[in-house]
Amino acid sequence: SWCESHRIAMLHAPEEANDTHAYRHATSTGALLGEVGISEKSAGVKLASDYARHHGLKRSFAYLTGTEELTPDELMRRLNYAFSGGASRIVHDGIRLHESEDGADPITLRADYKKLGAYVKRMSWLCSTGTHNPHCAVLCTADYVPARSASKIAEAGYSFSYLTLEDLMEKCTVRDGKLCIDRYEYSVLLIDSRVRLDAESVTKIGRFVTEGGLMYRGGDFVPFLEKNVRRSSYFKGNSASELTFTHITKGGVDFFVMINSGDAWIEGEFVTDISCAAENFDPMTGGISTLSCAMCDGGFGYPVRIAPHSVKVIGMNKNTLPKVGSEEIYKLREIVSISAERTSFEYRAGAYSRAVLSFEGIESALDVAVNGKAAGRMMFKPYEADITEHVTDGKNELGITGDFFGGSVKLYE
Repeated sequence: SWCESHRIAMLHAPEEANDTHAYRHATSTGALLGEVGISEKSAGVKLASDYARHHGLKRSFAYLTGTEELTPDELMRRLNYAFSGGASRIVHDGIRLHESEDGADPITLRADYKKLGAYVKRMSWLCSTGTHNPHCAVLCTADYVPARSASKIAEAGYSFSYLTLEDLMEKCTVRDGKLCIDRYEYSVLLIDSRVRLDAESVTKIGRFVTEGGLMYRGGDFVPFLEKNVRRSSYFKGNSASELTFTHITKGGVDFFVMINSGDAWIEGEFVTDISCAAENFDPMTGGISTLSCAMCDGGFGYPVRIAPHSVKVIGMNKNTLPKVGSEEIYKLREIVSISAERTSFEYRAGAYSRAVLSFEGIESALDVAVNGKAAGRMMFKPYEADITEHVTDGKNELGITGDFFGGSVKLYE
């Protein structure tokens, strides 16, 4: 009440992920995201964002906390982990970035801060308001959040919302076989066998089922979803368990956000039955480019490659028809190793059409020059840069400022 009367925002990030009681009085809900459990499929960020959506709050936040030094890539990994859970505001307590040997911060230039800030702004905008089109609701209580069984849903390519038992009883209305809360309607409700229900909640769930809603109670939700829920837009490919796939609708525009939380590239196909053009949206630069597709079972298939700790965002342009055709394919012809002692390579214009500089890992950040001209700055995965426009026929010399672990120039036909 004091915060409200003084026009002060009140944030709440519970120590325990399932502590949602204090959310009732919060202006913005959120979750702590520190060094402990950062790689685990924790329920905290998603639980907070789903609660915010169900209560009509514009944003939920992730609170990045910790005292250890972070490399730029580790910082990006944590940011994307927060966005994969639906966080739309980033709060931190002054996390320090890893310092290079000369004591300089890897992100010292104003341009670096501006670039990272723009990325956070675009991703926060994407995750705020709008709807995220879940396939089902997963019931949780103040005593238990079925994070393990819910994570299997995401790994199988289905999206879901956590629905608290309190919201089921106090905010949800049952209408035509759907649980309706704010702007969300759920025709499928999943209940873990360890969630405790009383007679009143069983009665309301029973009414939902009687009117045509689907309910499953057990420990493994995936077989039920595969049998009863059709996906109209989805990703198929390798390492899908490391991928978070979200369908977001903002202002009538469909966006599909794919976040790779793993340490390896993910390759596959984005399949959708939406019959309009798909455009790649780069949240780091704000750039947009039209994607080519092929007809397939389910509609249109778009080839997708997602680097480790990276994001792929595809938006659908309703004003243009799909671009059916194949992407330009480059065939790898030669790989030239690069080291601190060897920084030159030969490029033959008649034999090659593309050159890509790649590093296995970097210490903090790298500035790259080709033949004395600046060719880019690397801070986040993938540590790659297309340097084709900078190379010349014959011998080319690389200038690399910063420490790196193994590198190469990939030459393509």
